[in-house]
Amino acid sequence: MSLCINPNCQHPNNPDSNLFCVSCGSELLLDGQYRVLKQLGGGGFGVTYESIDDQGVNKVLKVLTLDNPEALRLFKKEYEV
Repeated sequence: MSLCINPNCQHPNNPDSNLFCVSCGSELLLDGQYRVLKQLGGGGFGVTYESIDDQGVNKVLKVLTLDNPEALRLFKKEYEV
């Protein structure tokens, strides 16, 4: 199952074989190599997802939800930990 991460998508669950969300049309293969499997959590400046890359390796993907310098600073601080 692939998860659409468009926050406005009404039905985010999609078959793995789809390249685009059947509900909203958003691309499901992010950056050409990452397929989102499920949401792991969310916070003040982003949402964390479990994903799998095109080599079959599980990865954690963080999508920033705020477009401001403070969110970016906090993300970089979290990344360093």
